[in-house]
Amino acid sequence: MRRAIAIYSIIILISGYVTSGCGKKGDVLVKIDKTVITAGDFEKRIAALPPRYQEVIKPNKRKFLDELIVDELLYREALRQNLHKEKDVKAVIEQARKKILISKLLKEKIDDIAFITDEDLEEYYKTHQDEFKTPEILRASHILVKTESQIKDILLELANGRNFEDLARARSIGPTAQKGGDIGYFTSGQLDPDIEKVCFQLKEGEIIDIVK
Repeated sequence: MRRAIAIYSIIILISGYVTSGCGKKGDVLVKIDKTVITAGDFEKRIAALPPRYQEVIKPNKRKFLDELIVDELLYREALRQNLHKEKDVKAVIEQARKKILISKLLKEKIDDIAFITDEDLEEYYKTHQDEFKTPEILRASHILVKTESQIKDILLELANGRNFEDLARARSIGPTAQKGGDIGYFTSGQLDPDIEKVCFQLKEGEIIDIVK
């Protein structure tokens, strides 16, 4: 209960400045033990936020300052309970520390130095077009049998309107039989060269002759 009264008292003390916008940058808005937030500090915190957040906060400065106060009090309570010394909390803090340092490094050494124009990007694309090409991807099915006579019988059945997948399930001795002969997706260089050669010559839905 005492903590709730303390927070309420602090909010009442600073409400006049926040709602009216008067005062100087050095004026103290909040003082919690040795922690002091001046009017200047408060405005700097708002200015450091992305523009879209600033537009939301400016007409609601009182609420934003209330949240800063509550955050500070909760942070102090967490420290008092030594939560920062717990193993899982330390691990999360360390990961956050790494990400912050990496982000800072990238900004200072790359973002603030490297400036690439649209003309630079277009020139790079023109001279490296092969890097942006997507390889041709095929999907094919096959029926694997032991003898040429068997495949001729199957070709005849296909010519008479039998379904390729049904015949593959019934007649193929390959590992893809249960999938209706579906080999799946592949690009050049992934299958036997003789099989690839005929596959890349096929039109969609076409059935080729015997491949040995």
